[in-house]
Amino acid sequence: MRRSVQGLANVPQSARTRYRARIVRYTFQIGDVFPANDAVARFVTGLGMIVNDWHRSMKFMNDSLEAPADGEGVRMMLFRQQVAYLHEAAKFVADARHHNADVESFVASLDAAARSQLDTAMATAAELDPWLEGHRNVTFHYPKVVQAAHEHDDEELGTALAAAASEEGTITAEGPAGAVRFEFADVVALGLLGGLAVDAPLVEKVAEARLALGEFAYACFRAYLGTVDPALYKIEQ
Repeated sequence: MRRSVQGLANVPQSARTRYRARIVRYTFQIGDVFPANDAVARFVTGLGMIVNDWHRSMKFMNDSLEAPADGEGVRMMLFRQQVAYLHEAAKFVADARHHNADVESFVASLDAAARSQLDTAMATAAELDPWLEGHRNVTFHYPKVVQAAHEHDDEELGTALAAAASEEGTITAEGPAGAVRFEFADVVALGLLGGLAVDAPLVEKVAEARLALGEFAYACFRAYLGTVDPALYKIEQ
């Protein structure tokens, strides 16, 4: 990809080494430990969904380092997803705290270290907010093709395509249609990042926000588990 994303040449080291620790497994019947009528239980469950998505995304990003043929394109796709997830995660936390007094009280009761992790993630989301929601929209919803909007310079895909006009593009076809790679479209997709300079510091900042929210989620789980009858779950180490 000629128009490369410099910050995605490698995966940030902190994202690869932070969680090398012993495995602890908690086993329980979901309804016993996370009852659906408990707002805090729903909040912790939602955090779990967010962390799962990010962990899987980072695994795929690590794996892409072993696939030089399409590795950069994969990392660009995953980075776009990760910043979109960051917007969704920050909105999830803010909305849950705003609409549920029990969730707000729960978050306020956490120790300073857990609240600091949340502050780190939310601060990064706030810093990127001027373009983050719009980027989310063209990541989870492909940009529309509307000629009238394009004629008024208000169509994301047309703007990105125009910005990439002088770049070299390729399409690689091997075997059936499912194996075609439209590499030029990856170059155009960079334009959907809204002109943001995707360099190593930004990639590291997003990775640190992801890790901070993961640590916050685990702190929430531990604090929440402290309110649950120990007879309802077992721990294996």
